[in-house]
Amino acid sequence: MTPDSPDSNNELLGWVDRLLPAEALAGDITDRMRQRLLVAFGLLVSTVTLPWYALMIQRDPVIRLPRVIALLTVAMLAANPLWLRITSVRRASGLTILLLHLAMLANCALNGGLNGPVAFGIACLPVITGVLWGHRAGWIDMGFVITAAATIDYIDRAYGLPMTAPAEIWPLVRVMALAISLGLMMLAFSAYSELSRRQARELSLARDVALQASRAKSNFLSSMSHELRTPMVGVVGAAELLMKGEHTAAQGDLLRSLQRSATAQLELIGDVLDISRIESDRLQLDRTSVAPRQVLDEINSVFQLACQAKGISLDLDIPDDLPQWIETDELRLRQILSNLVNNALKFTHEGSIAVRVTATGEKQNTRLRFEVHDTGIGFETAQAEELFGAFRQADGSTTRKFGGSGLGLSICRHLVEALGGTIHASGSPGEGATFTFELPTPEQDGPDPGTAPLVVSSRDKLHVLLADDEPINRFILSSMLHELGHSVTEAENGRQAIELAQSEPIDLIILDMHMPELDGPACARELRALPSAESQLPILGLTADAIIENRPLYLQSGIDVLYSKPIELERLGMAISQATALALERTA
Repeated sequence: MTPDSPDSNNELLGWVDRLLPAEALAGDITDRMRQRLLVAFGLLVSTVTLPWYALMIQRDPVIRLPRVIALLTVAMLAANPLWLRITSVRRASGLTILLLHLAMLANCALNGGLNGPVAFGIACLPVITGVLWGHRAGWIDMGFVITAAATIDYIDRAYGLPMTAPAEIWPLVRVMALAISLGLMMLAFSAYSELSRRQARELSLARDVALQASRAKSNFLSSMSHELRTPMVGVVGAAELLMKGEHTAAQGDLLRSLQRSATAQLELIGDVLDISRIESDRLQLDRTSVAPRQVLDEINSVFQLACQAKGISLDLDIPDDLPQWIETDELRLRQILSNLVNNALKFTHEGSIAVRVTATGEKQNTRLRFEVHDTGIGFETAQAEELFGAFRQADGSTTRKFGGSGLGLSICRHLVEALGGTIHASGSPGEGATFTFELPTPEQDGPDPGTAPLVVSSRDKLHVLLADDEPINRFILSSMLHELGHSVTEAENGRQAIELAQSEPIDLIILDMHMPELDGPACARELRALPSAESQLPILGLTADAIIENRPLYLQSGIDVLYSKPIELERLGMAISQATALALERTA
């Protein structure tokens, strides 16, 4: 900061900046204001009091104690720019406060007490102390000043106080003292109000910078999630297609290792993006009507094969009175259960994993309690809370031995708390662990519109238009579509996709969300705006963008169904069925 900067151009204080060293103007905003205030005090007191003392010495040239004290005080206050160069703002403030008290109280005591011309000057002392040292110091100083004034008044009444200033110049002394007092008060209030305005301005600027950084971080996460996940389309898709074909036992082992590695990489990418959203307070929830039994069945189907491969069992305990429909965020509920079951699978080598759910309360007060119990390695009871910290596991060797980022349980805690629930863990070494979370899940009479299971289209063979700018993605997705029995026409961007949709008989369009020339959402909007029958074609959107906040924008463009990349063969078939079913409902 320089003396010419906008921050230094205050009417009462900016002109003192030239007396301060340049490094003094680069500190905290409160210290900068106090530095200016200290210099202004010294200039004001010396400017107003020197003529006064010159007049007094002319009228009464005798050397008197209060005059000596006052002159020394004025000299030391005028030297504030020097003190600020050799000591801290705090010490310079303390020295200024001490000198002002000494000058005011001494002159009050030696010039008529509370009836003298400078008595009212002591009223400004607590205000100055409050500005230079803080509110608490100001209130303490007020008590001290009141006590000192009462003492001076008592001494004056009991013994009388001397009047060292000639009586004929008392009116002038009174004017001078009033000018000093009012000047000091104006400086103090001006400094306080200017400090408040500048702090508000800096807070506003800091907020704008934070919002800009948040937007930049969001854009970075969106871009990085797309760039990190896009190559995984080729890895996961190729591994799955190879598993469908003929291969030796050794090749099968290699392919399964490839699939496990790709899955672990995708989980890590998802965990890092989730924890970034949580830390930046950008986590969004989408509460809809959810069928909890269906969610649990999906969890069972996803992890059943992995459990069988390790020789352990996965058991579901679902009561008959479990509500058919509840209100919660289905994606987050599935994510919590997946993280907990995956965590149990990682640390369990024999025995079983059990998922239990119980319901308490009725209708709007319904709460579901989920337990995931395993017979794995367990942990010490004292470590239970540490497990939910980011990048934390039971001990340092756990990551090396079992892998994982240590983010899953931290994400679970944040998601559970965001949904209004609680989560805790219990266990003992060698005897397994139990993770329990409870959520408020008001019971619903039925699903929200559009959440009911979709009827799969009866048409088996489709002519699919696939638009993706990545050749590897097009190759993998085309191979998967051929594996499902569909024929494929490829496009490199959204502009080509619109031209092909108007020139060839197309049954379904698959759009990547990030493409050059015309991206997926823009392409979908133009397709829906066509005056021909192509405007009603089912559109399936695929995106490597893991930023959940972007999904509503994609769906609002006219896309029927949106799935994340990489997409497995079974999920691709399900997505095609959902998109065609929605198109049939729309045109019925």
